Amino acid sequence: MKMFSSHLRVCLRRINIRCNSSSNGIKFSSTAAAAAADSGKIMNSSQLKSRGLIKLTGNDTESFLQGLITNDLKCFTQHQCHSLYTMMLNVQGRILYDFLMYNISEQNSTDVNDILIECDSSAVTEVIATLKRYKIRKKVDISDVSDSLKVWTIFPNKIPESSENLKDLDIVDESKATVISADPRLKSIGFRCLLPENTHISQVVKDTKIEENEDLYRIHRYQLGIAEGVSDFHPGKSLPLESNLVFLNGVNFNKGCYIGQELTARTHHTGVTRKRIMPLFLDGNSDGLEFDDSIKIENGKGAGKYRNGLQNSAIGLIRLSDVNKNLAIEKKDGATVKIRATVPFWWPDDVTAPKTN
Repeated sequence: MKMFSSHLRVCLRRINIRCNSSSNGIKFSSTAAAAAADSGKIMNSSQLKSRGLIKLTGNDTESFLQGLITNDLKCFTQHQCHSLYTMMLNVQGRILYDFLMYNISEQNSTDVNDILIECDSSAVTEVIATLKRYKIRKKVDISDVSDSLKVWTIFPNKIPESSENLKDLDIVDESKATVISADPRLKSIGFRCLLPENTHISQVVKDTKIEENEDLYRIHRYQLGIAEGVSDFHPGKSLPLESNLVFLNGVNFNKGCYIGQELTARTHHTGVTRKRIMPLFLDGNSDGLEFDDSIKIENGKGAGKYRNGLQNSAIGLIRLSDVNKNLAIEKKDGATVKIRATVPFWWPDDVTAPKTN
């Protein structure tokens, strides 16, 4: 397959990784801590086989997507960003898919004709079918490029105390990458690299510990309270504002209409979001826990719903008024797992939940 002719160049700002073992009560799993200690390096890299890529090309690419997603593609046309986070909702305003989008149009062009959509690899075929349903007469070509381009993440092996600073990537040869971008959701997540299938991350960036799988990245996300993909967002089950879409720069309330906008805008302007996705730390492991399992406080009253997890790190949808209470979840075998919910450091200060130490 022909390689993309333009390479995205993203200015990477200096980020200072704090090497403390915890932040706002967030502790690392033994696996993550051991890997960090063994490597002596402060950045890890993983190929994300759970993520796929869709390419959209054509004169109507921008106008076509603008009516389907929560964010505003003017960020691309006005050269304010090169990557963005967004979601596609159903007509009831619930999440169908979460996307990272990358502008790979010609540099300095005001036309956004070429965009890469990163989404869950298991949903690529369904996303393409959905996009084609709405395409009608739009001049847009939609194709799966997951075989020719691979998604890599570079992320810190310790949770930073702030989103303001991350260590610079030590780039060997950026010309080998189609995209190198700071994660548009939150700086503390790390970086995204989109590489041709025959290019290894070590050819582009050096001094990272290369992981064999995605486990450490998933733990990193969960400890930050970041949901990603259909295992964390079952299509049609989750609401975007409860999933912190505003905090993660994934929605624009000043753009035109898009599918699911009415409920999302109304909820935002009323200022009432009583439950949110947040990090959970388990007194045990997540084996046997399932999406939507009930999380309760001591008196048996429901406090929220479990979403996903790995080892003792997880995420859940928790009522803000119950954050600091003793929480627990009952497994299918009857075993009870105690849970500690934590308000992430990157949430705005005016979120109505006290932060724990």
